[in-house]
Amino acid sequence: MKVIVALGILCCATSVGAWQTQNEPLDFSCAVFPEDLSEAGLISRYGAENVIRAPVVGADDGPIDGTVLFPDSDDRVEITWRDTENRRVPAWVRVREEGSRWSTPHGITVGDDLLGVERRNGWPFRLRAFEGEGWLWGALRSWGRGRLQNVDLGDCAIRINFLPNENGNADPMLFGQVTCGEFSSGHPAMQGLNPSVVAIWITYPLR
Repeated sequence: MKVIVALGILCCATSVGAWQTQNEPLDFSCAVFPEDLSEAGLISRYGAENVIRAPVVGADDGPIDGTVLFPDSDDRVEITWRDTENRRVPAWVRVREEGSRWSTPHGITVGDDLLGVERRNGWPFRLRAFEGEGWLWGALRSWGRGRLQNVDLGDCAIRINFLPNENGNADPMLFGQVTCGEFSSGHPAMQGLNPSVVAIWITYPLR
């Protein structure tokens, strides 16, 4: 009996810490972050040592009281809540660390570039210009006729933001051509800039 109990404890500990020892992608989807998600549920799944309360900066506003999963890791996830008192029902969930293992149902991760995403889609897609605030800056608008439009996301939306090279080396001549409106990823300036994914969000419908 003692052996069985010990094995059960070991299995539990292994499942909680599995994210630390595997190099496989982590599933950034509604299945993992559902509409009824709560901070208590995150603690139960990932362990209290991997979940903290901290201010997070939203799309176009100042710090918001939220929850951070894996705060000291490239796999950091930021979450804000609609029910702030009970810390449940997420308003949005976001990853934005380059090197993060979180991958969307489309197979996209932070750091993927426009040309690679376009190849994965099999067709040019549309994205917002590099202007505005919040979700709008370089935001994915449509997969066009590409294969990624057929991926089942469940009862949520995946929002993706692209940005050109952030170290200041983006060609100003190309950048100036895509600073207003909406463009195809096949636009010559977009192809030349080849912006990268800098943030991936999960958002939920209002009920």
